[in-house]
Amino acid sequence: LAPMLSGGMYLTSFDYDPPTIKNARIQVSGFAENRETLFVFRESIQKHPLFSELVFPASNWVQPADIRFSLQTNINQ
Repeated sequence: LAPMLSGGMYLTSFDYDPPTIKNARIQVSGFAENRETLFVFRESIQKHPLFSELVFPASNWVQPADIRFSLQTNINQ
């Protein structure tokens, strides 16, 4: 995920759930300077074949700037 971050973004936490019956899953929290950079980041994840079933809460979009965001996604194997 780090290569997908644009300027003004960083991750604050990263949790990895290894695969069991389903694919591995990650949960990430981070900071984005504004909605535009967060939107580009979300689009990059959605288009990447490594990730599926992205959960990107609506609460990520409440603030126009200085956004604390979170997401969950599966890692395809």
